[in-house]
Amino acid sequence: MKIIFEIFIIIIIIAIISSCEGSLEPYQEIDKRAYIMGTISFKGGVDSWPTKSNTFSSGTMTIDSAYVLTVAAFTSERPENIFIEYLNGNLFFSDSLPLYSEKIEYTFPIPKTPTELKFIAVAMQTSNNPLDQIALSIYSENPGDTIPKFIYLEESATVSGVDFLVDFDKLPTQTFK
Repeated sequence: MKIIFEIFIIIIIIAIISSCEGSLEPYQEIDKRAYIMGTISFKGGVDSWPTKSNTFSSGTMTIDSAYVLTVAAFTSERPENIFIEYLNGNLFFSDSLPLYSEKIEYTFPIPKTPTELKFIAVAMQTSNNPLDQIALSIYSENPGDTIPKFIYLEESATVSGVDFLVDFDKLPTQTFK
């Protein structure tokens, strides 16, 4: 009787194992991040970028170099302090983008959705201090305009066409401090 019981248990185990359609997959969380993507064009091409021999002014600053270029998206309408916006979770930004380019395509995630992005800009770090940032262009109805265009992002959405035109001779009003 014991042998019949052991054979029965073995048959049950074989039946259970063979009825599985595959191995156990690890749990994968659904990506709920939204994405924005677009193109950054530079009026004047590569030659328009700041160098020691090609400086430009932003307020009282003379800019002669570029350290980091990113696209920054804020949930605030007129962000003043990048550091405070970041600490409050109101700032999202792309990875560092190529410098001294004529045209750049970018994509980056917005992890907090749904959300409304009220100020999106191409930002450039002008020194080795990460707080030395200037806005090169603002996302607006028409690239190159200075009135910000809002974007509402649903969960898992992708918004393309968030394009910028950077004119180093005609920068937008600076809001960053």
